[in-house]
Amino acid sequence: MESTLLVTISRDELKELIQSCLRDVLDSAKKSFQSSQENDNKLLTIEDVQKLFSVSKCTIHEWKKLGLLPFHKLNRRLYFKQSDVLNALRPSHKNNSPIKKTIL
Repeated sequence: MESTLLVTISRDELKELIQSCLRDVLDSAKKSFQSSQENDNKLLTIEDVQKLFSVSKCTIHEWKKLGLLPFHKLNRRLYFKQSDVLNALRPSHKNNSPIKKTIL
């Protein structure tokens, strides 16, 4: 059984308590947002994308040539930003993603 405890505190103490709680919540939300941004900027190799889509390397290179999958070159290797890969899967405003159509 819960018991209720009434405590008398001043307006300034209440204000400080609310500010402290809000600061904690905002700091937690900020950390969560920053970690999601770091994941979006993560670079994937062709092998990573191949596993993600369950397709061959040739298919990934074809999507790259068609402009369906943006890529970056670094030291003669190809990389794909995770956010770009996930955006390629999202349907556009009029029709489904070209990559989804190719897979299906």
